[in-house]
Amino acid sequence: MTDENMLKLAKEFESINIVEEILAKGFPATYRDEKRYPGKMLKEYPDGRLESIDIDMDTFETIVLEVLREGKE
Repeated sequence: MTDENMLKLAKEFESINIVEEILAKGFPATYRDEKRYPGKMLKEYPDGRLESIDIDMDTFETIVLEVLREGKE
């Protein structure tokens, strides 16, 4: 594995850890996962709900495009 690939892998794990920390604190996390959902912005909730979203840059309103996974009750 090249040094460049090692750095990419380390950044990916760091991003995953940050999302997990945010969710563990009870807050939704907005992120991208190019491997599983290329080109989509995602919003995940602590209950597991996962949405594909867009953000209106004029109003900063979150627009749900698709529910990818329902949350656990």
